[in-house]
Amino acid sequence: AYAVIESGITLSHTIAGPLAASILSLDGLGGLQGWQWLFFLEGLPSVLLALAMWRLLPNSPAQATFLTPAEQKHLTRRLATSQSCAELS
Repeated sequence: AYAVIESGITLSHTIAGPLAASILSLDGLGGLQGWQWLFFLEGLPSVLLALAMWRLLPNSPAQATFLTPAEQKHLTRRLATSQSCAELS
């Protein structure tokens, strides 16, 4: 498992370097500098994923259709317990 993770890291560095260099060559396109394009294009997937998760994930265990009723009840009870402990501190 460790070798797979390390191989993935090495592969990502092999791909990311040339990709970042090509994005930096977009200097002047659309009135933006190359570093601005790099900043924008690297941050865009994170922002899109955050918006998708905000829209798709349920607000509470009771609204989570992928949980069984027993799991919903257990998680709701655990959340209530942790909230009451946080109020005491």
